[in-house]
Amino acid sequence: MKWISKIAYGTGQMLKDLVVGFIFVFYIIFYEGCISLSSSQVGALLLCGQIVNGLATPLIGYLSDRSLGSTEKSTADHQSITCEDESVKKDKRLLNRMKRQLRLGPRKSWHLAGCLLLVIAFPLMFGQPEYLVRLPVWAKLLINGMFMICIQVGFAAVQIPHLSIINDLTDQHDERVLLASLRYFFSGIGHITMLLITYLFFISKKSSLLILKSVNETDNNANSSQLFTKSLRTTNNNVQSDNQSTNVGKQSVVHSEYNTTIQDLPIFRNVALILVGIGVLFTIIFHCGVREGKPKAHQFFTIQSYEKTSSEFPEVNGTNNNNGFNNDNSVVVFQIKSRRKRTYSLSSTLPWYAWFTLPRFWLSCSTCSILRLGVTVSVLYSGPFLLNSLKMNKSSMVSVQLVNTISCLITSVAVQRINKLLGNYIGSVVGVLFTLGLCTIAYFLKSADENLIAIYVSAAILGIGNTINNVRAVVVIATLIGVNQVHTAAFVHGIASLFDKILTGIFIQCIQLCVPQLTYRHIEVYIVGSLAVFGGILTTIDHFIYSETLESTNAPCLSCFSRRSTSSLSSSSSKFQGDKDIESNIQTSHHGVNNDKENNDNCGY
Repeated sequence: MKWISKIAYGTGQMLKDLVVGFIFVFYIIFYEGCISLSSSQVGALLLCGQIVNGLATPLIGYLSDRSLGSTEKSTADHQSITCEDESVKKDKRLLNRMKRQLRLGPRKSWHLAGCLLLVIAFPLMFGQPEYLVRLPVWAKLLINGMFMICIQVGFAAVQIPHLSIINDLTDQHDERVLLASLRYFFSGIGHITMLLITYLFFISKKSSLLILKSVNETDNNANSSQLFTKSLRTTNNNVQSDNQSTNVGKQSVVHSEYNTTIQDLPIFRNVALILVGIGVLFTIIFHCGVREGKPKAHQFFTIQSYEKTSSEFPEVNGTNNNNGFNNDNSVVVFQIKSRRKRTYSLSSTLPWYAWFTLPRFWLSCSTCSILRLGVTVSVLYSGPFLLNSLKMNKSSMVSVQLVNTISCLITSVAVQRINKLLGNYIGSVVGVLFTLGLCTIAYFLKSADENLIAIYVSAAILGIGNTINNVRAVVVIATLIGVNQVHTAAFVHGIASLFDKILTGIFIQCIQLCVPQLTYRHIEVYIVGSLAVFGGILTTIDHFIYSETLESTNAPCLSCFSRRSTSSLSSSSSKFQGDKDIESNIQTSHHGVNNDKENNDNCGY
């Protein structure tokens, strides 16, 4: 795979990463400070969006895989047209090459649709006019709920095709790890860009406030009576602003803690517009640099399934020979202790429903969800933790987030090297250890003035741990899919994301309901640490029980004993000839009934 294609792939999710990074850092601050929603209402809004995202993700994955299968029929016709185009002029060849490069297959089509949703909904969400903020609570929840739904559907439409196309681009495990690392590398670049832009806006506002303060002091020396009048007017204006921006009894306390008011709406609106423009640029780079290949035509095999006990295998084989299932495209599948007879039409890949019968599928989805949940909670509550618990101002909070993102960026480049030096398992456990180190430091932090260096160190440690855990979550699912299950890759990623989104929404809503009693320090120390430990345990189970090879998903659930019948099949009931093409996609048994226990460990039926 060319490096230019690898880099272009890494930029494919920049728009989503910019939007997600901004929401993760400023979601709670924006809605509680600027939109004047309570903690429980903010949590309910996020839960609604997560549920929509969780439901949309597997649906989009299924539709993407289905579209991929429906395009196989026109492959031969397109190849014949390509052969005829070899005799045209050079300029037409260049034009056809550009068309092939910009070809919108099923993956890239869904990706483009998701980007359009984000371009429309994100500026509307963070660019609300002031009169919308003064509406009743139910109206604000309804309007922002629609914005949240559009954004979450856009997330699903961008994320799932972008993840699924990894298996289409390369068959090498190391290259898939590299693509996942590049994905988070450009995600780090996007976060840095977002934080720098936001930091500049907050600094400019802070400097303007300082200038205004100095002007007021000059006027104070000139005319003390005017100063007294201005101070009275300022006090009255502040009281009126607090009363207008408060719809819940205790909301004014929250506003003072976060130091964010309705006056900050222009900052969020301008940042959102700039981020969308940058994301559109990188989306164009992705669609121009990554070529989605045509789906490969797969050979279909007719399977005659016999379900008997182990003592009846000679009789079954004799029946097969007498019935004439001896052509080159027939496969005999034997299943033990069942009394139903089925005939399957099997491709080289698993059907989507067969994944639910694999124990490793559930374990991998759980591992991915817990690792991502720990990362989400640590990032989402880092801003409130810095502003509320450590008493930092907004610009300093953004600078700490910037250190965190730079650490993520550097770590994403070194993840592949870490895995090669330490191994896949040790490399993933390192991320858990770094997260626990952050929890330990956060427990002893007191205030920003006393522990400023420790705060920046903890931010760097958190970035390392989150990056390793994120890459590990993607690699777990990519390893589960392997090389032969590409046509259901989007569905598998969709189900894994469904677990992640639903679990995240419910978990954060529970935290938001306990926020007055549960401090942000407790969240960063105890909850994030517990999730890291739990994710490490699931990673250990996945590593030591299931081998991280591509052979683990080669259709283990469709047969316990399978052999391909050929024209030279002997009449003897004890001899079968294996076919190499089938053995690459269906688990075979070379020792008869003695391998029943070993194959049944991964058998879904």
